[in-house]
Amino acid sequence: MNLPNQLNEAETRYTLIDPQLEKAGWNLADRRSVGFEIPVDGYAAAPVNGITDYCLYRDNGEILAVIEAKKTRRDARVGKEQLLQYLSKIEKKQSFRPFGFLTNGDDISFWYSLEYPDGPVAGFYTKNDLDRLLFSEDFSRTITEIRADIARLPLNSFTSNKIELLRLKLAPLLRFAATGSLAETF
Repeated sequence: MNLPNQLNEAETRYTLIDPQLEKAGWNLADRRSVGFEIPVDGYAAAPVNGITDYCLYRDNGEILAVIEAKKTRRDARVGKEQLLQYLSKIEKKQSFRPFGFLTNGDDISFWYSLEYPDGPVAGFYTKNDLDRLLFSEDFSRTITEIRADIARLPLNSFTSNKIELLRLKLAPLLRFAATGSLAETF
């Protein structure tokens, strides 16, 4: 076997990545939890479609995260475009976009979403950690959609009256905050 800094991709996966996944609680023997070399586009085995190195699954069978592995001598982030293609294609087949990890066995980067850059992490996340992140992302998206819906509400006379009433009730409090006195000033 090669030295740790000269491992090929298969050796990197077996020697460095697999133990880190097990440490994070992933059962590598359970194919409902962790999948190896899963074809992406249409899940056909044709090499032109691409094959993920690892897929981490939710209990309902959806892919929670994809891990793109490289040999130890390579910068793990060289696989970012490849990972992006996998995540985009998988997203079309399920209810959410999976998270992504890039690793060469020594360095691990986590890719949360398209809005944020990938960043280094100390290790792979547990299934519970990823489920919580997915929930928080869905929740924040829901709050944003609710705010947008509220902003689109028409301003009718009822709403105008409520706003005026609120302004009248808040005015004394705002005066007190500004002046330290409840007396009205003209």
